[in-house]
Formats: sequence, C-alpha cells, structure tokens
Amino acid sequence: RLSLVEKRLSLVEKWLSLVEKRLSLEEKRLSLVEKRLSLVEKRLSLAEKRRSMAEKRLGFLEKRLILVETRLNVVEKRLSLVEKWLSLVEKRLGFLEKRLS
Repeated sequence: RLSLVEKRLSLVEKWLSLVEKRLSLEEKRLSLVEKRLSLVEKRLSLAEKRRSMAEKRLGFLEKRLILVETRLNVVEKRLSLVEKWLSLVEKRLGFLEKRLS
C-alpha cells in the first residue's frame, strides 16, 4: 500500500515537473510575443508619424500649388493685356506707315 502511494507520488512529481517545464516554455513564448508586440507598436508609431508628416507636406504642397496657379493666372492676364497692346501698336504702326507712304 505504501509502495502504491509512493509510485503515485512519483508519477505526480513527474507530471508536475512536465507541467512546470511547459509553463516555463509558455512564459518564454509569451515574452517573445510581448517583444514582437513592442516592435510592432514602435513600427506603427513610426508609420503614424510618417503619415502625419506626409499629410502636413501634402497640405503645404497644396497651398503652394494654389499660389502657383494664382501667379499663373496673373501672368496669363498680363500676357493677354500685352498681346492686345501689341496688336494696337501694330495697327497704329500700320496706320502710320500708310500715312508716310
């Protein structure tokens, strides 16, 4: 009877040892997963910062585009005025040339 109890005790100790080893392995896996999670969180943070910077740069570029378009419109209007003035000067020159001849 004592022998049976000792055998059962031995089996329970072996089982406990196996469970402790498994627990140790699971704790190591958990540690690795936590490290991976930390790395992913850092990458996510960097990606969010890059996105934020890209959005700011896009906003800045959109404002620059509006300014350039405005300047282009002004230049086009001035060019149109210069072309009209040139046309008037050419007509007057033609009129003066006719009077001189």
